[in-house]
Amino acid sequence: MAAELLRSQVYRGPSFSLIDVQCCHGRSPVGAEEASKACDVTFVRRGVFVKHVCRARVIADCNTVVFFNRGEPYSASHPVDGGDECTVLALREDLLCEVLADADPAASRDAQPRFRHTHGPAEPACQLKLAKLRGQLRAPIHDPLAAEEAALELFSGVVTSACAVRGERPPRRADTAAAHLELSGAVQTLLAARFAEPLTLCEVADAVCSSPYHLARVFRREVGSSIHQYRARLRLAAALHRLAEGESDLTRLALESGFSSHSHFTTAFRQRFGVSPSVVRGRLTRPRLHEMSTILTA
Repeated sequence: MAAELLRSQVYRGPSFSLIDVQCCHGRSPVGAEEASKACDVTFVRRGVFVKHVCRARVIADCNTVVFFNRGEPYSASHPVDGGDECTVLALREDLLCEVLADADPAASRDAQPRFRHTHGPAEPACQLKLAKLRGQLRAPIHDPLAAEEAALELFSGVVTSACAVRGERPPRRADTAAAHLELSGAVQTLLAARFAEPLTLCEVADAVCSSPYHLARVFRREVGSSIHQYRARLRLAAALHRLAEGESDLTRLALESGFSSHSHFTTAFRQRFGVSPSVVRGRLTRPRLHEMSTILTA
């Protein structure tokens, strides 16, 4: 009897999708052969199943990330009772091609994008990133830019780990430091003018004539933070200055600074400065403003 699968779409956006899958079947032998509909990565959050592909058996548990290629025939079995719960991450095809070309250059030799390996290790850092991403996307309000960066970083990380555990490393590339510095500078300029807008990673990349994956990777390396973190600091710096200049309406300040709500703004402000905006509004002086502003450059 085929396993009963319950699918729940966590998120579907312009650059990636995330789906939770729960298998409610008990212990079972190898089932009927089927074909994967996309190139995606499966993270097991609970339980275990076995993927049978060609003559290989891949034990899929919480310590293993499993790769599926579009059109690839495979079958599954369940060695223990209790079923399993998984999360499937898939990228838009052009981003998939770029991530594979960067994380696993040997994969780019194929006519169609595909994973060369059946599985890889589920590193602790990747498990934490997945949990954080699922939490972000399940929230009533989330930041699309932050989610896109996190999904690309997570996807690239598991492909890179699958190669690294087999002793493979991407070749050293030519020095492109000047171009990368110019690209990150273009993003900084863009954000300085438009930090309050709800820009997505794809929109930022289009504005600076780059690809989302390349941009996110280069910016983090050149600037030392993700794009959404950098933007958040700009928003908080602008809000801090307005408070010092006498702004009294915190809800208006939050929305005009790019935050989704008063509470979102208050939480971010307190995390950054160690004090709430309402306290700052009542106590901040110009000398104290200069002192707190230096925190943003730390």
